[in-house]
Amino acid sequence: MNYPVLRLLKPTDFLQALSLLVTYHRRLEAQNRGLHEDKLPRIACNRQDILNLSLSDYQGWVEAITEGFELGAKFLHGQAVFDADDVSYPMQLVVLAPLIVILRDGVRFDTVRRKLEQWFYCGAASGIYSRSRESTAAKDLIEMPGWVWEEGAIPTTIREASLQAERLQSCVNSQGAAYRAISALLRRDGALDFLTGEVLTEAKYFQEGIENHHIFPQKWCQQRGIARSRYNSIVNKTPLTWRTNRFLGSVVPSMYLQWLQETGMSRERVDEILRSHLIELELLRGDDFEGFFAERTRVLLGKLYEAMGKE
Repeated sequence: MNYPVLRLLKPTDFLQALSLLVTYHRRLEAQNRGLHEDKLPRIACNRQDILNLSLSDYQGWVEAITEGFELGAKFLHGQAVFDADDVSYPMQLVVLAPLIVILRDGVRFDTVRRKLEQWFYCGAASGIYSRSRESTAAKDLIEMPGWVWEEGAIPTTIREASLQAERLQSCVNSQGAAYRAISALLRRDGALDFLTGEVLTEAKYFQEGIENHHIFPQKWCQQRGIARSRYNSIVNKTPLTWRTNRFLGSVVPSMYLQWLQETGMSRERVDEILRSHLIELELLRGDDFEGFFAERTRVLLGKLYEAMGKE
């Protein structure tokens, strides 16, 4: 499976996904035999469950789960999640593969893919896969198929997912799940590089270095007593190529916007590029950090909630 998004996948991850698929079908078979709900075998993927897998279990499902991972990689590519470093929670990959196998040809349909997207972003934003990973995985496999086919209730992962403005503003670690989810959403929805105007998904595909650049530079913020937790927040960062990052340097926004126009870029084109990053134009041109921070918090939260299927 030569996909960059799967490059950190471990043998144990693969076996966990296989265990989820095997135990899902055991449960389904028992359900079809009319076994009472509280007597159904559990869906599970802990160490003992993996050790309990038989050779026939492995041989019967290894091709299907391999294809599930491959189709999962293609699905994530559509979300501008190209590399393992872009994945919010590796455990979501482990669940996505058997889920795709279970949904079969349905993953080709727009309505099904949209529900998978909703599940993916709810899981990433809520942090649910940072705790109780295996029980959450089992619950998702039980609840997701029925909901996808409109035969069941909204899954717990989706129903309980939320992200408050304070938590969004506190996202300062590029390894964080919500941080990665927002970066992916900006790329997916057409964020353009400040300097080249290139769509960042294309730059990422051709392995150009993409960095999260401070929109208001650190030094400028420090000189004005702005808290480190605010100027290092994802709200004050956006993905750009590393070359553009160095071109912009550490000057104030009004100055680097002027530099961009001096390269021959029209003001209208600069505005178009800024909008693709969900940046309010006049607040940036006026070097209004507080106004910018409040407004971008609002629009980023709205973007993420839209992806999560929340109002």
